[in-house]
Amino acid sequence: MPRRHATFRRVHHPFPSDFPLRLRSFQEASGFSWNHLARNLGTDALTLRRWRAGSRPNAQHLLALLALAQSLGLEHLLTTAPGPKQVSLWPMLSEPDHHA
Repeated sequence: MPRRHATFRRVHHPFPSDFPLRLRSFQEASGFSWNHLARNLGTDALTLRRWRAGSRPNAQHLLALLALAQSLGLEHLLTTAPGPKQVSLWPMLSEPDHHA
């Protein structure tokens, strides 16, 4: 009997184009300097500068950023955008778990 190969489908979640603005809003509201924010996220200020210029953070840094935002009560600055069309930064975390 031939072996079946598993195929995996990539799920695409749109990344918000206004992430640099959200990051700046979060930084200002938190009262952290860019260096202090970078240390809290386990990265450096150069990486944050790249994010502000339009680069996307990796999953580990996104989760660290969300955890920090939640601990400060500021997650709304990162997860939702103003206006009629809102793109969540973390759609997988906001969806209910139907497997429980």
